[in-house]
Amino acid sequence: MPAVVKYLESQSDSDSVGLLKTIKNIQFVFGITFLSELFLLANTTSDALQASDIDLAVAAVAIEYLSDAINKMRNSDSECERVYGIAREQCNKLGIDCVHKRKRAVPGTLRNCVMNSFLTTTSDAAGPTDLAPSHEDQTKQTQKLDFYIPVLDIVSVALATCFSINSTAVIKHIPSVLTLSDNFQKDFTRLGRLANLDAELCVAQGKLLLKNQQYMAPNNPTSLQNLANKMFTLQHIIAYKEYYLLIVYFRDGQHTARGPDPARDEILTGPQTVSGRT
Repeated sequence: MPAVVKYLESQSDSDSVGLLKTIKNIQFVFGITFLSELFLLANTTSDALQASDIDLAVAAVAIEYLSDAINKMRNSDSECERVYGIAREQCNKLGIDCVHKRKRAVPGTLRNCVMNSFLTTTSDAAGPTDLAPSHEDQTKQTQKLDFYIPVLDIVSVALATCFSINSTAVIKHIPSVLTLSDNFQKDFTRLGRLANLDAELCVAQGKLLLKNQQYMAPNNPTSLQNLANKMFTLQHIIAYKEYYLLIVYFRDGQHTARGPDPARDEILTGPQTVSGRT
C-alpha cells in the first residue's frame, strides 16, 4: 500500500486525487489488513481442495485448520485488536488519521423508538447511549461490528454450506486412516461402514499394519496416496485387503475415478490372465 499511496500522491488528475482520498482512511486500511490475513488463511485450504490429485486426509487437516482459525478470529477480542493494531501502525507510517469521523447523533425524540433501528448500524446500537467512548474506541467498535464480524460470519456460513454434516464427519475421521489414535477404532468403524466394507476387519487389519515398523515414525505415511503406494511397494495389499480398499475408496473421493489403478482392480476383480481366465 505505501507504493500505491506514493504513486497517487505524485499524480494531479482528478481520478488519482479522488482515489487517494478514498483509501487514506483507517476503514480502508483496516479492511485491507483484515482481508489479507483472511485470504492467506483460506489459500491453504483452497489449494488442498482444488488440487488435481486431491487427498482427503490433507483436505481434512486444511478444512479443520481454516475453521479453527476463523472461530478464533471471530470469538477472540484480542484477534480483532491485533489486526486493528497492525492497521493503525500502517496508518501512522502513511500519515493517515486513525480517528473515525463523528456521526450525527440520533435525535432524542427518536431514541428507543422503533424507527431508530432504521437509522443506526450495528455499531451504533451496541452498548448504552449514555456512554461516551473515545473516538478511537468508537472507530474500533465500528470496524469490528460493521465489517470484521459480519465477514467472518459469512465465511463460516459458507464453510457450513459447502460441507454437510455427513461429509464433515467423513473428513474428520479420515486422518485416523494414517495413524493409531485414541479414536482409531470408533473412527475406522464409521469409515468402514460408509465404504460398505467389513468394518471390524478394517479395524483389525489397520491396527496390525500401523504397528508394523515400516509404517511407524519416522516412516509413517503422510497422505492416503502415500500410504496406498507404500502398501503396493511392500506387497501388503493382499494381506490387508479390506484396509487397502478403504484407503483407495476415500483417496478417490468415494468412487470418483482418478484413473486406472491396477492394484485396486486386481483386488476387486481377482487376478486374471491376458485372455481373461483365472
